[in-house]
Parts: sequence; C-alpha cells; structure tokens
Amino acid sequence: MISEKIVLATGNRGKLKEMKRALAGLPVTILSLGEIGVTKAIDETGRTFRENARLKAIGYSLESDHLTLAEDSGLEVAHLRGAPGVLSARFSAPGANDRKNVRKVLRLLRGVPWENRG
Repeated sequence: MISEKIVLATGNRGKLKEMKRALAGLPVTILSLGEIGVTKAIDETGRTFRENARLKAIGYSLESDHLTLAEDSGLEVAHLRGAPGVLSARFSAPGANDRKNVRKVLRLLRGVPWENRG
C-alpha cells in the first residue's frame, strides 16, 4: 500500500495532535511543518477562518512537494459581536498566549449573565 505524505500546516502542538488523531487509520504519513524544515509563519490576513486556512494551505504547500492540510479556528462570542474571531490567538496582544486571551474575554464578559455568553 502506498502512503501519501500530508503536511499538517499548524505550529500549534495541540491542533497537530488533534489533526493526527482525526487522520489515524488512513493510508497517509503525517508530517509537521518542523519535519519538512519550515520555520516561517504565513501571515493570517484573511477576514474569515476559511480565508486564513486557505492562505496557510497554499503558503505552506509551496514549501514542500506534499499535499498540505491547514485549518484556522478561534472563539466567537455572540455578546462580543463575534470577537475575538480570527484574532483569537492574538486577541489580548501580539504573540499572546491562551491564558492572557481567555482572561481578556472573561474581563469583557464581566457582568454578562451566563445565558448571554453564547
């Protein structure tokens, strides 16, 4: 059986693990960006998760000879008009971490009843 190589275009270890789990059992060899020697980041300039995933898939596919699978995700809070949205990873500051971003969201939701936090 021939195993196709697929690059998972994420630097997030948790997402890499999740995506590998989702692809388990398929006749594919999963490669991370590090395994193909990519160290640069693709600018996520899209206005939607789909646009950012497409930018990453195309950008990283040009760095290897393999199929490339990318995703983009984040938190959308109705009370915050969809924020943080595509800015989830850098919501509290450029290069922020999850903890700082969650604290900012919770600070913005202070006083908002649980049923209005969807």
